[in-house]
Amino acid sequence: MENEKTYGSVEAFLKSHPQATMDMLTPIGYIYLTPERGKELLDGMQTYAHPGVSGSGLMVDADEVLFQHIFQLHQDEKDPNLFYALTDFLEESLEETESAQMENMQM
Repeated sequence: MENEKTYGSVEAFLKSHPQATMDMLTPIGYIYLTPERGKELLDGMQTYAHPGVSGSGLMVDADEVLFQHIFQLHQDEKDPNLFYALTDFLEESLEETESAQMENMQM
């Protein structure tokens, strides 16, 4: 998704929209964040992602989600706190995530 406009990082969006519920399609899978799950993510807790197949999913580290950038964002017409987002990694964000993962492995 190079050279596309981004709405900023997931982290920045969650910080500026603490009451938002986000239904996201990410490279990791589908992630549904309530305001409570968004706060937990900002606090460094893992969250659940799934590939769209019932019964299969995985826990992902906060950094893997927070460093992603939002490339498409739609606000629900009936619920102003509900957003639908398509996210992906920017090249530099991917490098930051990989670096952070390597540091965590060395601890």
